[in-house]
Amino acid sequence: MLDRCWHDGRIGFVSVDARFGQSRQPFSALSWSHERELLLIFEQSKVEACKTILDLLWNEMRELTIPVTFVKETTVRLDHLFARIVNHPGLPSGELTGVASSQRLKELFWQRIERYLQHKAASEEDLTDHEEINKIIRFIRQNYDENITLKSMARYVAMEEHYVSRLFKSKVGENLINYVQHYRVEKAKVFLAESDLSVSDVGCNVGFSNDNYFIKIFKRVTGITPSVYRKRMESQNEPQHTS
Repeated sequence: MLDRCWHDGRIGFVSVDARFGQSRQPFSALSWSHERELLLIFEQSKVEACKTILDLLWNEMRELTIPVTFVKETTVRLDHLFARIVNHPGLPSGELTGVASSQRLKELFWQRIERYLQHKAASEEDLTDHEEINKIIRFIRQNYDENITLKSMARYVAMEEHYVSRLFKSKVGENLINYVQHYRVEKAKVFLAESDLSVSDVGCNVGFSNDNYFIKIFKRVTGITPSVYRKRMESQNEPQHTS
């Protein structure tokens, strides 16, 4: 009943049926779909979409009457994850764990998301001195999970395909498709190291059409498979015990 009151923002004395505690069923686990989607669109800096998915996630937790402690633990975990993704030093978690209602927690968490995205935007600089190439680069950064081709990018900037190919390689130092693949692999590293998404989900989230292709490109770029990379990162993050 306390969990329900916290989600509803109710305060004061509440009448409770003596049989309530006896009949209560264990709470249902979250589907994780909204959390995975929030992680992806945060990485892509899609502000409005982040707000929409955050609302859906909060509504799901409210409808399932997820225990307060679990909601706060999930929020703190996501907060730390988002801070690491954008290379932000992070903010104290006490502000999140001490709130008295679900709505207030969502408001504080959203303020942090906006702050992290602002930090991310400020730290990203254009790579070239050519406006149209920078436009392509910004599109790739925000939509790397989509089907990106040289033809679609040439159409996007209203330029001839072969000219875009030569110009992109001249300004960036590699061809457009290689740049997209390398960018996707870098984003995959973040998901592998900082989330519990399966290797298959990571590949799909960063734009690879199938698992085999993802593993092939990841190994070509890094020299190891996604699974091996994840295990190495886990071993590096394990606490060191001293006698």
